[in-house]
Amino acid sequence: MRINYVGIPLLALLLFMTGCSSSQKEPAMKLFDSETEAIAYGMKQSPQITEIIGESKYVDNEKILIYSFKNNNDIGIGTASMISKGNQVGWVLNGNGFTINPDANAVIKSHNGYKYDLYAGMTKNKNKTIETTTDEHVTPHMNRKTNIYYLLVPHPTKAD
Repeated sequence: MRINYVGIPLLALLLFMTGCSSSQKEPAMKLFDSETEAIAYGMKQSPQITEIIGESKYVDNEKILIYSFKNNNDIGIGTASMISKGNQVGWVLNGNGFTINPDANAVIKSHNGYKYDLYAGMTKNKNKTIETTTDEHVTPHMNRKTNIYYLLVPHPTKAD
């Protein structure tokens, strides 16, 4: 019996390359029968989240949830996407949140690829206005319980 010393390494290399080149897929999104169940799951997965302080409307089967979090002594804000699939919904974090001492802003990218400017901060001023990249004297949403204000401003196009 003759062993082909070139064929065996070539076959091993081919098998290795095939295994390494397969695209890695994101884990399947866990779906729930209600938004309440999905939010409870998301908050259990991310225990630093203290509460959901706001939300957008559904756009392309996606709703943006704005949450507050506490990490050590820092208070922050972040977003998650509520994805509607048929009669069920899933929860996905949109990256890391950011601290708001006293205010900050960031560009976020949603699960469906949309970009938003998120402005946030803390104030006891009920008449707080902020300046965005396109407007001045804009009144943000206010969570009276936490004194956190926020404004989610969509970009006109999808992210790259």
